[in-house]
Amino acid sequence: LNDIDSDKNGQIEIEPLNHSQINYSINQIDWSFKVEQFTEGKIKIPISVSNIPRGYEIKLFPQEVTVNYLVSLDKYELVKSQMFETEINFNSENKRLPIKLIRQPDFVENIKVNPSKVEYFLIKK
Repeated sequence: LNDIDSDKNGQIEIEPLNHSQINYSINQIDWSFKVEQFTEGKIKIPISVSNIPRGYEIKLFPQEVTVNYLVSLDKYELVKSQMFETEINFNSENKRLPIKLIRQPDFVENIKVNPSKVEYFLIKK
């Protein structure tokens, strides 16, 4: 099936094998599947940082990221920012730090974090 935009169902005929010791109790199978509509969602979340050197604090640019995702229409209202978590593992060798998505709901798909890296200032306390 191609270009499916609504629920579908049907029947499939069972083709018997040419074997005298096999008997079938049914000769067709009913099938069905439900099509869900998806929509794109967008949410802003803060970035947490691990491994900041002792005696320093960090200032990120930007301080939050936008997470884009696909979700079925019936679950769109269930998505909350608390369901997502991003983290940066501080490494002074990099001028731009990559952002990792470490938690997301299992009912969202095709997740993209923007930007994927952030710049930072390390400030001595």
